[in-house]
Amino acid sequence: MEKIKLSVISYLNTKPFLYGIEHSQYLKENSSIEMDFPSACAQKLREHRADIGIVPVALLAELENYFIVSDFCISTQRRMPSVLLSSQVPLNEIDNVLLDYQSMSSVNLAKILMKHYWKISPKITDAQAGYEDLISKKTAGVIIGDRALLLSQKFRYNYDLSDAWFQFTGLPFVFACWVSTQEINPLYINELNKALSFGLENIRAVVEIESQNINYQVIDIMKYLNHDLNFRLDVEKRKSIELYLNYLKKTAE
Repeated sequence: MEKIKLSVISYLNTKPFLYGIEHSQYLKENSSIEMDFPSACAQKLREHRADIGIVPVALLAELENYFIVSDFCISTQRRMPSVLLSSQVPLNEIDNVLLDYQSMSSVNLAKILMKHYWKISPKITDAQAGYEDLISKKTAGVIIGDRALLLSQKFRYNYDLSDAWFQFTGLPFVFACWVSTQEINPLYINELNKALSFGLENIRAVVEIESQNINYQVIDIMKYLNHDLNFRLDVEKRKSIELYLNYLKKTAE
């Protein structure tokens, strides 16, 4: 069988999934695994350079055909400290918002919230690497992933986008899910889901490994992986994805 090209987000929030994948002999033998940030995962799946990816849910609006191949995802029941609109001034004083170049779902979530929930209309700017240093005065920025966990203390205001979505809709938010654009061998899908489940069953082992990473010394990794994040794609979260995609259309109009 030709190896399946698997694109995986390289953030702390996917470490349990990676642990499971790394401990699956089947996946190691039958996959070509590449580590990417979210928008790169999306680009590879969009361009058919990946067969399966854990991709931002915003990508689903762009795909003509897709299959959600797993009941596992990256989501939160309410709060998510790694997806923030960070600023030195309160919401109503923000003039410009810099959008994280590594994100799709989060920056679009910020656009939805600004237009439909917060009712603010600052200038929106696509940012480049290092934009976090430009967040000052009335310029805010959407920051995601490990950088949000590490940089939030630099800013006076950090607006949790997941919590705002929950307040707006009453639903949890899904950031990324496992997607293919064509049908994949059911045996492979079964082995992938077994591996993801194994990783989630061994979060303590993941925490022990990642706590040795000097970059994560200031993060409560167990709280983040075991409490802030939720990895199950249930009925409520599927409903949330559908609502998000509908708002995405409205926001673009």
